Parts: sequence; structure tokens; C-alpha cells
Amino acid sequence: MKHSILRKLMLIAVLLTSSHAFAYDFEVDGIYYNIISEASLNAEVTRGDNDYSGKVVIPSNVTNEGIVYNVVSIGESAFDDCDKLTSITIPNSVISIEDYAFDACNGLTSISIPNSVIYIGESVFEACYNLNSIVVESGNTDYDSRNNCNAIIETDSNTLIYGCKNTIIPNSITSIGEAAFSCCYTLTGITIPESVTSIGDWAFADCGLIKITIPNSVTSIGNSAFMACGELLKITISNSVKKINESTFGGCSALKSVTIPESVVSIENAAFSGCSSLKSITIPDNVRSIGDYAFSDCENLSSITIGSNVLTIGAEAFYRCNFLSLVYCKPSTPPTIVASSFGSDIPESAILYVPFGSKSAYENDEYWTAFTYIEEKEMSGISSAIADKDMDVSVENGNIVINGVIDNENVGVYNVNGQCVYSGTATTIPVNTKGLYIVKVNGKSFKVML
Repeated sequence: MKHSILRKLMLIAVLLTSSHAFAYDFEVDGIYYNIISEASLNAEVTRGDNDYSGKVVIPSNVTNEGIVYNVVSIGESAFDDCDKLTSITIPNSVISIEDYAFDACNGLTSISIPNSVIYIGESVFEACYNLNSIVVESGNTDYDSRNNCNAIIETDSNTLIYGCKNTIIPNSITSIGEAAFSCCYTLTGITIPESVTSIGDWAFADCGLIKITIPNSVTSIGNSAFMACGELLKITISNSVKKINESTFGGCSALKSVTIPESVVSIENAAFSGCSSLKSITIPDNVRSIGDYAFSDCENLSSITIGSNVLTIGAEAFYRCNFLSLVYCKPSTPPTIVASSFGSDIPESAILYVPFGSKSAYENDEYWTAFTYIEEKEMSGISSAIADKDMDVSVENGNIVINGVIDNENVGVYNVNGQCVYSGTATTIPVNTKGLYIVKVNGKSFKVML
């Protein structure tokens, strides 16, 4: 560790210089350079008059006006958005690759990081969605690609900082870094091992993921970690996570199934905003606050269960949830809301269910009276069982309701004694006796409480 810190301090001393943003000092053989130290005769590759394309081989040194400079760095945004760049060779003289150096170079299919590199900046390979091979040369003391993982790992911290569509996360990794897979549109699935304890901001934002399981070892998921994963159908969240952070799943428009674990105590601003395919959501009893815009624009959301310890619901938390029909609010004392928490478009037919003895408190609240119908109900067994990306089963107005495709199979409903109380193909099943029921359909079992 001390050796690594010393080398990085030396790098800062070598590269300390004024900015040359979007300018260059000289050009040789189609590659543009800035002089970053006349004393040390060091230069960096930079952006020039023309976009780089095809195969680019960076030399270890370059001559300008009779002076030989060492090429020690690839500068900030040097190859940014050069989508016709197909290959890059980085020499062993390079010790630094700066922020956004290869951002959006979607023609790149492979990259090799030499063992000389001791610093890699932010978003260096963001949106390089055709990358299928990432290798750090052996002998590098700061970074590695252990177990042929097709990723760049910061060795000392065991943090995966950049991955690609072929990455296999080693089980020695403890953290997935900020924007590690951001804009990797071709990444459709990945396994996160039990060694991982944290997922950084934007880690999988705007990826092609279809489903993902976050293991119980993960205790923290960063802001916008899965934002705009438009193909994501199902997410299973670790039961060690205490907070769903800002915009974590915002814009996951295909998301049909999500289970928020009982460990969660806070759902932050815009956490699920724009999840337009969600039909029902259960907010666990340990949650204390629901942030601004948390479920805004979830336009197909029809059923919400609000946990018994929720104290506050933020502005526009359920804004533009225009098909909302059932809200089960378990707190006896109405949570604090504002006029815009549910917006002005609550369907007139929507029913707000509240615990016995609390109806008057809700009716006398300035903002909860936006619901035309407020009814009392036993709340101890209320839940919305969501167990499959194609289906959810809930209880509505004394009926068991199946939302989703049942593949022409019979639906079986069984009471707690195992007796079949219904067999058929209906998706709305009246049940006359309160209690626990098991619903079996499409090989799945769902528990519901009436």
C-alpha cells in the first residue's frame, strides 16, 4: 500500500501542469501531443483537429523540433467519442490514463493496460459497449485482471473499477466501483459474488441488464446504480441493504417485479421514478421515510402497501400514478404528506384502506382527504406478493387477484389446512373467509392474507 501511494504522489509531481483543454502543442504521425513538462521532457496524448480512427499505436517517445519527449500519459478526453477507433496500443512508458480518455469509443473491442500504469481516471471506458476483452498486463502493482475476469481491478482495495459485457466478477472482489459498467448496453446479465459488500454510484446505469440478484453480502447500493436499465425486468435486493438511494432504479421502465427487503429503513428521492411497468409495491414496515418523487411516473402502479412505521411521504412521491386503485396504509397515525405526494390525479374510484380506529384521523388530515373513499381494514396480514417477473398476486376488495400471464394453466387456491378452495382459470377469485391462502399458478406459489 505504501509503495502504491508513493508512486501516485510521484505521478502527481510529474504531471502537475496547467491545462491544455482541447488544444495541442504538436502532432506527429496523426497523433496529437501536449508538453506537460519541459524539464522532464514528458508529453501526453491529447485531442487534436481530427478524430482518431482505425488502429492507433502510441509510441513510447516522440520527437518534436529535435527534442525527444517521453509519452507518459493519455490525457483527459483524448479519444472521447472516437467511434471509428478500432484498436489502441498503449506503450509501457504510460503511467496515467486520465478521465474520459476513451469515453464512447464504441468501436473498441479490446484493451490492454500496460504494467507501467499507476493511475486510471474516471469514466475512462464509459459507453465502450463493444468491449469484450479487458486485460491488465502482469506485473502491474496497482491494477490487475485476476482470474481472466475481463475487468480492471484496483488491487489494494479489491474494487472492480471497469468491466465489459464478458466480465466475470471474481469472488475476491469487495466493491463494484463508480460507473464500472455504466452504458454497457450489451451487458444483459452478470453474477455478483457474495464477497461484494458495496455497489457504487452509477455502477450499472444504462446497461442492458434483464435481471440481477444482489447478494446478502451487499450493504450499500449507490445513487443511480441501476438507473435507466430499460430492459431490467426483475431485481432481487439484498436483505442487508438499509437504504434505497437516490434514483437507484429510476427509469427502469420494464421493471415488473421488485421486493424491497425488511432491512430497508429509507427510500430516497426518485428511487423508483419512471418504473412504468410496476403494478404493485410493498413498502416494508421498517421504512420510516419515502422521498420526493420516489415512485413518480409509475403509471401502471395500481396497488401500494405502505408499511406501519412510515412517518413521511415526500413531494410527488406517487405523482402521475394515474391508475392507482388501492392504497393500504398501515400506520394508525397518518404519515406526513404534502398536497403533491399523490398528485392531483388520484382516480376518484381509488380506495384508501387504513387500520381500524384511524379513519377519522385520515379524514381530518388536510391532504389525505384527496382520497374520496377511505375505509378501515385489518392490516396485520396485508401484503402484495410479487414473486415473478410476469405476475403478481394481491388481495383486492375480498378477491384474490392475479395480474399477469397464466399460460392457460389452472389456478389453485388452498387454505392453511391444504384444502383446495378454488380450481380453474379465473384471475379474480372471491374468497369469503379471512386467513392465509396459497395460490399456485405456472409452477409458482404465492402467499396472500385476506
